[in-house]
Order: sequence, then structure tokens, then C-alpha cells
Amino acid sequence: MAANHYSLSFTTGSALIREAIDVAALKCELVDWAEVRAYVLEHNTFQSRTVSTLKKLYGEVSRRLQYLNDDKLSLLANGSESEQKQLLWLALCRRYSLISDFSVEVLSHQFEAARYTVTHDDYDAFFNAKAEWHDSLDGASTQTKSKARQVLFKMLRECGLINEHDEIVRQQIAKAWVSPDIYKGSRIQQLKANTDSLSNELNDLLVKEREVAIGSIESLKDKLTGFDEYQALDQGKQTQLASDFDTAIDKLNKQNLIAMLRDEVHRFEEQSYSSLVQKLRAWSQPEPEHTPESATADEGEPASQPEVAEPEPQAAPEAIAIRHVRVNYHKPWLAAENDVNEYLEEYRKALLGAIKEGKHIQL
Repeated sequence: MAANHYSLSFTTGSALIREAIDVAALKCELVDWAEVRAYVLEHNTFQSRTVSTLKKLYGEVSRRLQYLNDDKLSLLANGSESEQKQLLWLALCRRYSLISDFSVEVLSHQFEAARYTVTHDDYDAFFNAKAEWHDSLDGASTQTKSKARQVLFKMLRECGLINEHDEIVRQQIAKAWVSPDIYKGSRIQQLKANTDSLSNELNDLLVKEREVAIGSIESLKDKLTGFDEYQALDQGKQTQLASDFDTAIDKLNKQNLIAMLRDEVHRFEEQSYSSLVQKLRAWSQPEPEHTPESATADEGEPASQPEVAEPEPQAAPEAIAIRHVRVNYHKPWLAAENDVNEYLEEYRKALLGAIKEGKHIQL
């Protein structure tokens, strides 16, 4: 099941821990999700004031929990408080790409760098960087962005990842190693099983993330090498352009951090690919015409010819990525056919405006 790519719908509620545990227990007992929904609505399990609120909360909780298998749902229903919170955070990360990326690129990075306080500025910098690449975030209103930040920090506290001072809390797996009871009963075996399971899951995530990253680079390579301008180049220049993609893929194959994989792709898309497109356009410009050699008189002396200035080499037009074309549209969303038509017209004006300024738009 794919994550909801950069959706902000998690603002429907916070972590909803009590509701999630209730639904997990019902799912273990009733098995079928349709029966779980019917039971929750009939008995008002969440004690909501209105049916519409109850339906909305159940929909959000069930969509999160559907990212957990039966074993994890059973542990959520019957496990310790710490296990329940960790499983809920896992479900949130699987459901929402924005939360998953924040966990890896901010929380994990801060912890590894021994910077244990997470600030609103950290979140804002992360969000703004993502918004440059995702219209669903870039188009969000100031109020929506503020609420998303507020809810995310609340969920971090509810799931025990940060404390009331916004400091990162070391998780249970770290505490277990220093527990005086670690060797009692089956705890050491359970800890090893948890560690192995976590390691396998992280390895699976790394493999998938690397596949996505390499796929992005290969897609850009296929696009550039498919251009008519590229096909018209000599073999040497074609090889030179293509080798940059191969170098980038080689770096991705050697990278073992998810956050760094994403950074490498982002850097290639934003900088290297644009540079390659500019180089291709420069090489595709026609060669300036050279002045023919002076005619020679019968006596062997060159005939007098007026001097002709060498033509200036033409610079390649500036190329801008299409995502950087700003559309002046007055509404925060599209809700009707007329809205779509108006937006497309403004988009068309923005594209033509850039072209009239002498720019080429990189798709």
C-alpha cells in the first residue's frame, strides 16, 4: 500500500492513540474491516458528539492502521504503552510521506548529530524545501501549514518521540540494553527479535528507496538521450553527457542512508541535470559562419578586402525548470471546471511570459 504522498490530512486529528487501540482490538476480534466500521458506528466507540465526526475519525484511524499487518495490530491492541506508541508512529510514517521524511531527514539527522532539540525552524526549513518540489505543499495556505506543524509536534509528543521541551526522547530499544532485567526470562531473545525485525525493515526501506532514486536518475537520462539535439551530437559528446548519469547511479548504489539517497537525487535534479541540459543546448547551437579567405591577385599578392568582424558566438538560452514557473492565481484551490480553466489560462500566460523573456522551460 503506497503512502499518501505529501498529504496534510493528518490534521484531522492528532495521534488518536486511544481510538487506534480500540480499533486494533476490534479488528483482531472481528477480522473484517467492514464489520469493525459497523461496530464503531453502531456503538459510538469514540464517544463522538456527532455521527459525522465519528465517521471522520474512524476513517482516519482505519486508514492509518491498514498499514499494519495482523501481528502488529495484535501488538498494538495488547502490547505495552511504549510498543503501542511506536507502532502508531510507524503507521503514521507509512501513511504519510511527509511524516516519514521528517522522521528520517530531521529527527534521525538531529539525533545522529547529537542535536537533541527539534525546533519549529527545523520543521519550517524542512517543509519549505519539500514545497519547492511538491505543489500540494506549495499551494497550502499559511493557516494549513501552521496547523500541520502544530499537529505534527503534538503527535511527536503523544508518541513519546519528543518531550514537552521538544527534546528527542531515546526510544525503548536503547533503554533495554541498560535494563538490569535484560537477562530475565525471554527478554533478551525478544530484544534480539525486535532488533532483527527493525534491521530487516530498515534494509527493506533502504532497498526500495534506492530503487526509487535510481529510477528517477534513469528516467532523466532516458529523457535527455531521447532529445533530437542529443541524437545529433557526435559520439564523444553523447558519451560525455551520459556518463554523468552513470556516475550519479554509481554513487546511489554506494549510499546506505535513506536521507542521503534523497539528497543525492534532489541535488542531481536541481543542479546536475539542469547543467547537462544547458550543455546540450550550447552544443546544439549552429557554428558561426567563418569569413572566406581573401582572394589572391595574379601577382600572388592578396587582394584588398574589407575587414569583416567575426560574429559573436551565440549564448545558449537560459533554461528554467517548469516547477519554478510561478502562476499568479488568486484562489487557494480548484473546485470547479471554471477554476481549472482560469488556472490553465494563468499558467499559459506564465509560460509564455518566460519564453518571451528568452528563457527555455525545462520539463
